[in-house]
Amino acid sequence: LMMHGYIAKSPSRPTIAVSVDTLKWLYHLRQRKPNYSIEAFAKVVCDYYNIPYRRHLREVFGDTFEIYLRITRSVHLKIYKALGWDEENWRVKNACHACCYKLENEPELRFGRLIAMDGNNSLKRIATTAHRTAADTWALHDSNYFLSTDFVNQYANEVRGKSSKGPAVKRKDQDSDDESDDGLRLLDDSDRNDPQAARRQRLASCTKNWKSAAKEDRKKMWGIFDEVGIFAAACRHGLLLWVTDMVCSGEL
Repeated sequence: LMMHGYIAKSPSRPTIAVSVDTLKWLYHLRQRKPNYSIEAFAKVVCDYYNIPYRRHLREVFGDTFEIYLRITRSVHLKIYKALGWDEENWRVKNACHACCYKLENEPELRFGRLIAMDGNNSLKRIATTAHRTAADTWALHDSNYFLSTDFVNQYANEVRGKSSKGPAVKRKDQDSDDESDDGLRLLDDSDRNDPQAARRQRLASCTKNWKSAAKEDRKKMWGIFDEVGIFAAACRHGLLLWVTDMVCSGEL
């Protein structure tokens, strides 16, 4: 079947198969819209061929698409090995040509690269209880940018202990004229020409809006979640360098 361009759900005695070109279209659709569902795609294919949709077709497309992804991933790994792209941190050093490419005798910059890092708490997974197990536990162990949980846990003890008080964050019910714990306050007429006072005011506004730096008793991280989101790093051109799950931690 594969030699003829089809992938079956079952390795032996298959009764239905999906063409590789169809799965390739699904791959490109989900590259641009990751939340595009397998069920919606199955219904589109059924409408195109004027056949009624059946629920089992969603499983057929889902399983064959998973096989397609594993095959293409295996092919890509062999290509990377042949080209020498499988060495450690190759993606970080070479993924973005605009950031990494250097000319001969090019002067050194003060900052060679600009990298942004941030977390996202939308991709949550509820922790398993009793004898329940998670349905989707497949991890990208061979990824060149996804950091595994075991790798991240090696540096768990390197995070400095945080003060129980946390940084000063002005609450809405506090009087605007009162100073916060670190002496930050609103500007008055005498501070208008003082650059240091303006800087302290900007810092006060940043601290107020940065929820990750708030006191522990004001954080709303729910303990029912095992994975609370992802933390990603990317260059200024939008190419991913590292991604990892935030497991029972939030943004440390």
